[in-house]
Amino acid sequence: MKEKITTQYFEFNNIKNKHNINHKNKHNITKKIHNNSNNHTSQSRQPIPQSRQPIPQVGRPSSQSRQPIPQSRQPIPQVGKPSSQVGRPSSQVGKPSPQVGKPSSQVEKPSPQVGKPSSQVGKPSSQVGRKGKGKYNYLKNLTRKSMLLNKNVEDIYRTFVINSSNFSSYSVYFYVNIGSSKEKVNQYGISHVLEHMIFKQTSKFKTAIDMATYLEDVNITFNAYTTSNKTCYMFTTSSTKHELLKRIFVVANEMLFNMKIRDKDLEIEKNIIKQEYYNGLDSVEDYLGDIFNMIYYGEHPFYIPTIGYIKDIENMTKENIFDFYRKYYTSRNITCFIFGNVPKLSYCIKYYKSYFIQKTKNKKLYLEVIKNNKKNNKKNSKTQNSKTQNGKTQNSKTQNGKLNKNNIELKIEELKNEKITFPFYYKNDLYTNLNLLFNNDNNNKLMTILNNNIKKYIPTLKYKLYITKFNNNNSLLNKGNIKPICNYKLHINIDNINQSYIKFIFLNKGYIDNDYMYIKLFANILGNKKLFTNILFNILREKYGLTYSINVDNNFTFEDGYTSISINVNKKNEKFTLQIMEKLFNDIKIDCHNYLYKNNKCKILSMDKYNKIIAFTKNDITTILDDINNIEEFYVDTIIYEYKMFSINSYINKLNSINYNLFIKFVYQYINEYNIFIFN
Repeated sequence: MKEKITTQYFEFNNIKNKHNINHKNKHNITKKIHNNSNNHTSQSRQPIPQSRQPIPQVGRPSSQSRQPIPQSRQPIPQVGKPSSQVGRPSSQVGKPSPQVGKPSSQVEKPSPQVGKPSSQVGKPSSQVGRKGKGKYNYLKNLTRKSMLLNKNVEDIYRTFVINSSNFSSYSVYFYVNIGSSKEKVNQYGISHVLEHMIFKQTSKFKTAIDMATYLEDVNITFNAYTTSNKTCYMFTTSSTKHELLKRIFVVANEMLFNMKIRDKDLEIEKNIIKQEYYNGLDSVEDYLGDIFNMIYYGEHPFYIPTIGYIKDIENMTKENIFDFYRKYYTSRNITCFIFGNVPKLSYCIKYYKSYFIQKTKNKKLYLEVIKNNKKNNKKNSKTQNSKTQNGKTQNSKTQNGKLNKNNIELKIEELKNEKITFPFYYKNDLYTNLNLLFNNDNNNKLMTILNNNIKKYIPTLKYKLYITKFNNNNSLLNKGNIKPICNYKLHINIDNINQSYIKFIFLNKGYIDNDYMYIKLFANILGNKKLFTNILFNILREKYGLTYSINVDNNFTFEDGYTSISINVNKKNEKFTLQIMEKLFNDIKIDCHNYLYKNNKCKILSMDKYNKIIAFTKNDITTILDDINNIEEFYVDTIIYEYKMFSINSYINKLNSINYNLFIKFVYQYINEYNIFIFN
């Protein structure tokens, strides 16, 4: 399959050191362009005279605008778009509804006073590489590492461009590396409150209506959401016109760097957020999802509800919000993604530099652009697929022994190592919580913390919590000489709910798990939402009529995660449902055992079912580019959370590499360890 999508990257660095810049050069932008080659330079480019090459100073980046976060508060990222399903740690909250539709032609456009694009940008694509001409000069000897280590690099503006001609429009998303998991005690919910306030007033736009009109007059819609580890501001166009970038970057600059707060606006938004808060409490699945996080994550910051606590919201001051805004809304902490049918890269750079970057005196801007060279990509592809005379595939390496990776991949690896661009988290032992809860006494610290958090979140909630072990000698799962490890069943009895909400949790190692693809395939066979032929739908709904819907999800983090099966049933059917599920897991276990050790065919996870789900997944993945919203879920989130590039062809190759025998062996082990959460 020919995947018609490209990824590019550009970055501006703001440097204050006067002594490292040649003042004879009248231009204040130096550009470095990488193609897909090892030396990152083109042979046709003219060398820069040594007298004009700045000498980088070694040091650490300035940390004044970004305070270090204690290791104990390091959150763990989530994958994909935040979900409202029970058990999703980062549920989307706070999306203000955009005013859609074309404004009346009689309405006057409140265009802010914005100057013309800077003449220093010029024509990046056509003028580059000509000695003594054009608006940019190359800086070959100023390496990426020295630029980052230079103590005078104050601001870094990063942008990824993901382009595909499949679409008739494009979107611009700004990701701020801050969410509820980095909030302080007594300020829970401040990320979400700030997200609301940013839409109210800025230096140029006096009201939210002024800002909305400026965008909607040219059919640009905008919105935002907050999660446990990021805040996202979204701008969506209805065409491919490059001029729309100007308005987007004007508004983004105002929102992210020039917010203002009026006391009356803060009180209005507090009241709106309180309504949003109570709407969540009126939804049983929403607040049970937050309680699940409090139990599962224990003292880890992921337990914090994204919307916060009602008392913290009520007591939040304008000063609190501004302090938070100044600390986290910095260029280093924001990454821009432009995706869809994007205008030429030269336009993206031009408008970004002229309208988004903060104007500062006595500083020099350095521009770095990374493109993928198609010829070199094909060459590398041939190298990777070349074979030796004995038929074995050669290891894809360059002459210096490094793997052949394109420059975008190398850039993403750099961002991962810097740990300042996207959320990067250290592994915490999240799975000891159930053991601690089970062995609790009246003075148990974790139980006390849990009860306090639930009371802060829902002060009026009446509940009882108890936890038991299962998989004892009488358990169904111990038949056939198969003895699993000890698992836990946690019950929470809550007043005034009409159903039993059951979650089965299977633990894994997240993105770094060697069985990552097997985990996803296992979830698809059990409960793919697009297929009525999945195992759980056939048994629970078609055969016994116990539940309306079954949700099977994977929650991956960088170093750990879990597969969840969520089922809602009538309370009178709870015990019977648990028996059916335990029997199903037992049957799958025995089925795998007989296949591996007795050479019998699998009946439940049959080869036919396996081949069908593989074929369906391949076909489904090829439709990603039919919907522009899929770009964020697959391409953007893969960069943010996995520090990798997503590719349809690469994903299909991974599916093709899955071995049925190894898959059955994986399931045999994976299904052995699970815990049950029951809310009734």
